[in-house]
Amino acid sequence: MLSNSPLKSLAMVVVVLGCCGMALPQQGQSSGESTGIPLDVDAQKPAVVAGVECPANILEATANPSKELVDSVAQFSATEHVVHEILSPQGTPKGRETRQFDYVASISEGAQGLKIEEYREPKSLDTMSIKTTGLAALAIAFHPVFHDDFEMRCEGLGDWNGQAAWLVYFRQLDNKPSRLRAYLVRGNEYPVYIKGRAWMGADNLQIIHQETDLLRPIPEIGLMTEHTSVSYGPVEFKGHGTNLWLPKTAELYARFKKGSFRRTESFDHFKLFATDAVYKVKPPKSDPAEGATSNQGPAPRQ
Repeated sequence: MLSNSPLKSLAMVVVVLGCCGMALPQQGQSSGESTGIPLDVDAQKPAVVAGVECPANILEATANPSKELVDSVAQFSATEHVVHEILSPQGTPKGRETRQFDYVASISEGAQGLKIEEYREPKSLDTMSIKTTGLAALAIAFHPVFHDDFEMRCEGLGDWNGQAAWLVYFRQLDNKPSRLRAYLVRGNEYPVYIKGRAWMGADNLQIIHQETDLLRPIPEIGLMTEHTSVSYGPVEFKGHGTNLWLPKTAELYARFKKGSFRRTESFDHFKLFATDAVYKVKPPKSDPAEGATSNQGPAPRQ
């Protein structure tokens, strides 16, 4: 997801549409700033410090934290809190539902590339008609396995919430297939082509914030606009003597032909399972399309 250097970027995210419970938006939705959807990353102009050049090796160095996470972590679990809001044509919430899940993410790297598996066990009897998955994948953004799928450029030194950060803009290459994100609708997968911007901590090159937008609509499912905003932070695992940067909060905005919604997710009560102590995950007793989502990375390059 950036000049002539490739982006090491987001691992596959799948959004599942069309089950039961949380409703899809139904009313018509106009485009423009009044819809409540944040500005596209190309329309945003974050301030950067004049005269400060980006480090020559920043695009290579940003891959190290993601690779370290994959090398040291087999699984992590958390409690996931979800707020789903249907938006009016003016962008104001007109319906709100909440959910809480036991969440487990499994991350592995093998001969076929990166594999991400996610499980959610509902703590209520209802399930959602729109399931967002892949935040574990976003936590390993810029991994070298996606080396050739993107162009990227460092835009300069800025800040995020007062923390100095290098701004890295990324954009999927037109001649490469989308391997990182998809919408799954009634068993059919629709790839998502994205562009975005990441704020990398100036002191450690960890991703502290990331935003993405669609490169093009997906008319087959009526998706016109999508914007994601994810913030990361250090999570201390005292029993393992380590800190890892994982997603803490995320927002997903989506505008379909029939309406718009906003999804807010937050995570807490993290638990870590290292590569030498893997917890055997049992998916929820439900339809496979509603349970585990397997996100398979690219095959080895020839």
